[in-house]
Amino acid sequence: MIDNTKDNSSINNCSNVNDCSNVSQDKPAREKIKRISPVEKPKSAELDPEKLKVRYLYCGMVEPDPKWRYIDHSHPFFELFGVIGGKASVRYNGKHYIVKGPCLLVYEPGKMHKEASDPETPWHMIYIGVEIKEKNNILKSLFDKGFKGLPVIESVNEVKNGLEILRDIYREASERKLGWQEVVNGLVYKLIRELHSDSGYLEKEEKRISPVQEERRKIITTKVKQYIESHYDKKLTLEDLTEVVYLSPYYLSHMFKEETGYSPIQYVINTKIRIAKELLKDPNLTISQTAERIGYDSIHYFSKLFTAVEGITPSTYRDGVFGKSR
Repeated sequence: MIDNTKDNSSINNCSNVNDCSNVSQDKPAREKIKRISPVEKPKSAELDPEKLKVRYLYCGMVEPDPKWRYIDHSHPFFELFGVIGGKASVRYNGKHYIVKGPCLLVYEPGKMHKEASDPETPWHMIYIGVEIKEKNNILKSLFDKGFKGLPVIESVNEVKNGLEILRDIYREASERKLGWQEVVNGLVYKLIRELHSDSGYLEKEEKRISPVQEERRKIITTKVKQYIESHYDKKLTLEDLTEVVYLSPYYLSHMFKEETGYSPIQYVINTKIRIAKELLKDPNLTISQTAERIGYDSIHYFSKLFTAVEGITPSTYRDGVFGKSR
């Protein structure tokens, strides 16, 4: 909910923020950007995957704090807020508002804004920074929904689903489990779709799968698995795998995980590590050579992944923890 009020406050920076990034920039503290590779978005009537590219930048959470303030600033990218509860004064593009949760806020690139929690009912919110590259102004519809100054979304379905997605993004970015970047990018696409329609999560549509569709999913999954098995020595990316089956990265990731229990990149890593375990039995191969055989130039990165999957280092594995001889 928003109310127009007169701006009589002087807002200064004060942090009570849990930030899910660790790369400092010469920008306000909230913009601690953790960059990862972009992925494509799912197809929909309004969002063409060939015309929209998204990159997750950072996320964080502001706990309820009556003293929380943030200075006037802007970004060259979109920033989205999921207000879980409480309220705050927000100055956006020269106008002042009182924002009450639950709701979603969308700050456009280049728009000046600052916020201050209400002293009596401080807001609790999750925020993310998202770089969106588009063609043909396809995001224009988001800002043609009748917003009167501040882009705030209060539709019950959109807010409920949007907050759920933001919580998932924050959890994945905080835990940083294997393959978390891929998961977060998929969630960002879900969030953008939610802002465009009331249809909610894609799973609601995808649960209704015909036998023909189910068979097609199995064929596609098998084809991807076979490609990974025969190209384990390459630096495989999600984009490489999508080119094999001509699907968007989001759809392939979602379908592949439902069929196998793993994301495509997790499956790639697991396959490489399984083959590495066999190569490590060869006493004539060094650990560095083993890493190169499965497509990793960095022995440090290989060791890190091996340890994440197996729970021990490659050298420990080779030294016979599981009874393997050199």
